[in-house]
Amino acid sequence: MLEFNLMITFPAASLLTVLLALVGMEAIMSEFFNDTTTAFYIILIVWIADQYDAICCHTPVTKRHWLRFFYLYHFSFYAYHYRFNGQYSSLALVTSWFFIQHSMLYFFHHYELPVILQQDQLQNLLFRNHPQAGMAEPTPAQPSPSINQALTSMAPIPETSPARESTIVREPEPTQETLPSPPQDESDSAAPDAHAEEQVEPAMETTSLADEQSNEGRNDLRYAIAFRSCISLELITCM
Repeated sequence: MLEFNLMITFPAASLLTVLLALVGMEAIMSEFFNDTTTAFYIILIVWIADQYDAICCHTPVTKRHWLRFFYLYHFSFYAYHYRFNGQYSSLALVTSWFFIQHSMLYFFHHYELPVILQQDQLQNLLFRNHPQAGMAEPTPAQPSPSINQALTSMAPIPETSPARESTIVREPEPTQETLPSPPQDESDSAAPDAHAEEQVEPAMETTSLADEQSNEGRNDLRYAIAFRSCISLELITCM
């Protein structure tokens, strides 16, 4: 309530009504169980279960299934007390309370706690990505003009060496003069013709070699055909 600047009111009337109802329920249940302590502990267990359901049960699985386990364990105590006529009823009540606690821890650890951790991580991520509007981002400190002047005055000035000055002064300007082209000799024009003739001669030699190889192949083919025909004639005469 302090976050929303609201008035805090103490629910005195509702709390008094709950206390009176618990006292009257204890009087009725003590007559049923013939024991005031057993009735008080049963009322206490039911009240704790109601608080757990109102505060800790937020996921649909817990809201749907945890009350069924609570009713089952609590009804088992009533069935035992009615069947054995109150013998060892305190031990049966403690056993049912342990089972109820186990169901509370199981559902909270498996279904409620992961959701709480996921919501916490999501809030931290949103807070990092979107900082508060009131928090101004820190700007880098800029040096004053006096400091800038002092730094510039303290900066070393590069000195030019006399050799460099002489090179700068003596550097000649480029002149654009057309140089006469050298005369072309007749030997240069005759060189490509000789080179072309040298390339033509190997090509002619390769073509002549290819023709000779093709002729030899044809002669071998003719000899093979004639040999096969002779063999076939001999076979026919023998038969």
